[in-house]
Amino acid sequence: MRVAIVEPGVIATPIFSKARPLPTDSPYPHARRQRALFAASLAQPTSPYVVGEQIRQIVDDDSWQLRYPVGPDAVPFLKWRARKSDEEIVEFGGASDEDYKLLAKREFGLDVNL
Repeated sequence: MRVAIVEPGVIATPIFSKARPLPTDSPYPHARRQRALFAASLAQPTSPYVVGEQIRQIVDDDSWQLRYPVGPDAVPFLKWRARKSDEEIVEFGGASDEDYKLLAKREFGLDVNL
C-alpha cells in the first residue's frame, strides 16, 4: 500500500463563499487575517482541477513519493513554514494589523486588505 499527501496551496473552491461572517467584536484577528490572506491569493485563482489532476497522476503512477504540493503558492507557503520556528509563527499571528500586512507583503508578496 502506498500513501501520498496532497498539499494544495490556496485553491479557488466554493468553500470561500460559504464561510460564515466573522464577528466584528472578536478580540482574535486570526480568522480575519487568514481570510484576507486567502483573498489576496485568490486574486489569481488556481482551479481545483489541478488538485484532481494531481490525484489522478498519483493513482496512475507507481511512485513512492510522499508529498505532492499542488498549485503555484503551495511550495512557497510550505518552504516559508519550514523556515520558521514555532515562536516566529506565534509572533506572526500576534503582530499588529499593520505589521501583519507588511509581513504578508514581505514574506508572500501579497497585498492583504484588512
